[in-house]
Amino acid sequence: MINYIDRGAISTNGVNGSPRSCTESNVCSDGSGIQGDFDLSNFKDGILASAFMVGLLIASPIFASLAKTINPFRLIGVGLSVWTLAVVGCGFSVDFWSITICRMLVGVGEASYIGLAAPLIVESAPVSQRTAWLGIFHMSIPTGVAVGDIT
Repeated sequence: MINYIDRGAISTNGVNGSPRSCTESNVCSDGSGIQGDFDLSNFKDGILASAFMVGLLIASPIFASLAKTINPFRLIGVGLSVWTLAVVGCGFSVDFWSITICRMLVGVGEASYIGLAAPLIVESAPVSQRTAWLGIFHMSIPTGVAVGDIT
């Protein structure tokens, strides 16, 4: 669930933050939230939210193909390592491009287990608990996004 909180937090930038703005009389106000911190226009804010999906869409089929020859548990570990480093990178980002690249890498990291975790759960879970394990896994996705929306 913690993994999905960032999706909700980034997707609400336009609601929870605002870019720097100036009035006709040259009175300027600093923006708020991520839009204000990075001086993002609404267009750049949209790019930032989409960067995650670019990484996810490119890396998902790659991880799926690699799972045929490499242990999926190992691939998930690699993906979680990439995800962890990318999230730390997002925290230390100093400008639009650095946070955009880190957001793409977050998508790459998530791609490893979005497609591989469910089959791994099916193989690993006891038959009597398999449905519950899958339900908890899939329930954490919308729950994490919702928690991110309110943070």
